[in-house]
Amino acid sequence: IQEAVARNYMKVVFIGRTSAGKSTTINAMLHARILPSGSGHTTNCFCLINGTKESQPYLLAPGSNERRPISAVEQLANALSDSERLMPDSLVDLYWPTQNCHLLENDVVLIDSPGLDISQDTDGWIDKHCTDADVFVLVSNFESSLSRTEARFFQRVLDKISKPNIFVLYNRWDTYDEEENGGKDVPGQHRRAAEDFLVNELHLHGSDLLPSRVFFVSAKESLQRRLGRTAALTPIMDTRYKQFQSFETNFEECISKSALATRFSKHVQAAEEMCEEVDTSLAQVTTRLTVAVETVKETIAAQTDALRRLETKWSEVACRASEV
Repeated sequence: IQEAVARNYMKVVFIGRTSAGKSTTINAMLHARILPSGSGHTTNCFCLINGTKESQPYLLAPGSNERRPISAVEQLANALSDSERLMPDSLVDLYWPTQNCHLLENDVVLIDSPGLDISQDTDGWIDKHCTDADVFVLVSNFESSLSRTEARFFQRVLDKISKPNIFVLYNRWDTYDEEENGGKDVPGQHRRAAEDFLVNELHLHGSDLLPSRVFFVSAKESLQRRLGRTAALTPIMDTRYKQFQSFETNFEECISKSALATRFSKHVQAAEEMCEEVDTSLAQVTTRLTVAVETVKETIAAQTDALRRLETKWSEVACRASEV
């Protein structure tokens, strides 16, 4: 409990398979190209993004206190892709100026993770970096359905966290073509899959909460728009951008309210159980003390009565002795 209270920031972990768009999503939320992103395997390890009051960003490699300056995303990409030095469960600390990122000013740290499909040791990842997370953001490519990989990951999380907060982002909707999909209701299919995943399988939310937990976005478009690199906006692009903004609104509300309850709920439950045990023990001690007190009272009463009888007999003996 003391360790949880001592942590004075909210921890958010971005999870998903390789090339789902986790890094791009973080970049879009921070309004800057902080993390390297693109097709293929670009994030080789965990990267924890902290806010700093300093004007220049820097990173700390695992096991080192040496500040390494980062002047370009390409340099960071080289650092995060150095497979000879960084294992998938390694953690790089990246410090980014809070003056450039509103979200980092609010005591929030973001963790970008390697793809869930690059290693079988997800249990080790969870134990090492995710057990104390306040919020999880599952980023999924819209072309793929939620798989057993994600399900196994969050089942493992459930063993550690009583009721984690999970957002599901179906990303890359800018590449979705309704005509190519034969008019199929692909968004509806994904909504039903998310409902089955969050409500029926993980038992985390009710169906009424899904609109505030499941979103269809284009992180790439959102980032480009915020960097001023979008030439012309179309109505469908505006719709996707509003979905991303809706995700951010619900996300910030979650980390400021419900995540606090999630963060301490397991500790509160443990404390309640401890209090119940102490209360039961105190009740047992009280009962035993009451019985012991009554026994002592009875013993004292009996001894007092015996003493009185003895005094009476001595008085009688004294009287007879006087007469003699």
